[in-house]
Amino acid sequence: MEKRGRVFVFSFVLILSVLAWSTQEAWAQRWCNLCAMDLQKYRLTQYILTLTDDGKRHTCSIHCAAIILKKQAVGEIKVANYLTGDMIDARKAYYLVGSDIKGVMSKVSKLAFVSKTASLEFRRNHGGELTDFDGAIKAANLDMAEDMKMLREKVKKTIQLGRVVAEDNSCFTCHGTDGKGGIQNPGSKTGYIPAWNSEEFTRHMNSKADLKEMITAGVTGQMRKDPERMADRDRMRLKMPAWKGFIEGKELHALVNYIWSLRPN
Repeated sequence: MEKRGRVFVFSFVLILSVLAWSTQEAWAQRWCNLCAMDLQKYRLTQYILTLTDDGKRHTCSIHCAAIILKKQAVGEIKVANYLTGDMIDARKAYYLVGSDIKGVMSKVSKLAFVSKTASLEFRRNHGGELTDFDGAIKAANLDMAEDMKMLREKVKKTIQLGRVVAEDNSCFTCHGTDGKGGIQNPGSKTGYIPAWNSEEFTRHMNSKADLKEMITAGVTGQMRKDPERMADRDRMRLKMPAWKGFIEGKELHALVNYIWSLRPN
């Protein structure tokens, strides 16, 4: 009887592990590769695009996915089923464009569903036009210019908040006023903390997602994979601390946009 109990518990744990693995497939990373929006917050509209050359791109919305599709060759595309968050084949999904649900990175929502029945049922209460993947991407591209204009205005306000966040959390103490650098850091390759607009800084922080990871964890996933960079970090007297639990949510997003705005054109 005791043995049967152990077998049952093991089987139950195994099933839970498999389920957890499948539901966590979309959580290979936390932030949208383009805009750094929180993929946990936007789990019902996210995409995973597998590039034909190498790697994957995770986005918060079809808006960001459409930008990647214009620039890079993509193989498999998965999208979240809006009703459950489960990742499904984007090219086989059914879409509602223009429902009363607020859009993500767009004025007009474009939601994916696993079946035609589910999408029509949702449309009864929320409206929208039924279409396929090509129709949804076409709608995203048609809205792109207007959406980018709207987003630029939002980012301007966010940048102003970001500077306040940097000042309130003493970021300038180490990174210099307005992130201009120059603070001495014995043990580092250059001997000082690089400016946020320097070539050295932008070379390593080449996406908003990298910046968010650096701020929250003190290191990035790419850094952890590079023994030389980790060894360099160990030699530094001043190391980037992890701000998780201190700078989060709206303030974290604002700080990232502020730092990003300082990059050279």
